[in-house]
Amino acid sequence: NTTRPGVGLDILGEDVFPFPIVISPEDGSIIEILDGSDNHGTHVAGIALLGGIYNLPKLGKVSVGPLIGLVPIRAIPVGFSASEMSEAEQDKLKLEKYLIDKIIYSLEKSIRFSISEGVNIINMSLAINGNDLSSENRKILDEKMNNIIFKLIQTEGKDILFVFAAGNDSIVVHSNYYPASFKARNTITVGALKNKNSVAEFTNHGDLVDIYINGSNINSLYSKNYRGKMTGTSMSAPLISNLAAKLKLIAPCLHANEIKNN
Repeated sequence: NTTRPGVGLDILGEDVFPFPIVISPEDGSIIEILDGSDNHGTHVAGIALLGGIYNLPKLGKVSVGPLIGLVPIRAIPVGFSASEMSEAEQDKLKLEKYLIDKIIYSLEKSIRFSISEGVNIINMSLAINGNDLSSENRKILDEKMNNIIFKLIQTEGKDILFVFAAGNDSIVVHSNYYPASFKARNTITVGALKNKNSVAEFTNHGDLVDIYINGSNINSLYSKNYRGKMTGTSMSAPLISNLAAKLKLIAPCLHANEIKNN
């Protein structure tokens, strides 16, 4: 926020991963959970605040220090009314366009709000693959992503560092894979490693990926004081966001592109 240097924004996205192991807050025992997507945003936000803490205490509160602030925003998945979905589902093309409009609206509102809060870094652990759409709606997505979201990043958001997850589809990031394909002075796209020297099998890759960092079994926080590990480029991106936030704290004069190049 405007009074404390901020990590920025966590936008929740649905990953193929994770299937996490969760630690009970009552007794520290392990609880198996088959689908951890509901905790995705909290887990990502915890990494952005705490960084790569591998010995996270099993129980009790965790202090993140007084200097790092967080503006947590859940922008995806967005809410739809039953009547809206029922009408849209009658036509696949109409449904796709409906979802595009909702996603663009949510992303734009989320980024604008974060800008108004004075954040320094925006983490976006989400992926939208235009190739999954019809050719007609792919063109609509491309136009709106570039003319609304990317333009916003380059203009009003030019002083903010945007950190994007590369995605978990094991493909080369292509021009209509968003937001990972956005390239500007103030953007970083992050892929995942499975150890210090090996690229993870699930991570997207290619020339549009700027950097790789660990994305396997990353320890962080869940809601209701739970802890757990998740895997995916969604976990890699906030590790970079955390490092960027620390650089900004050490050297507040650094601009977004200077943080990126360091």
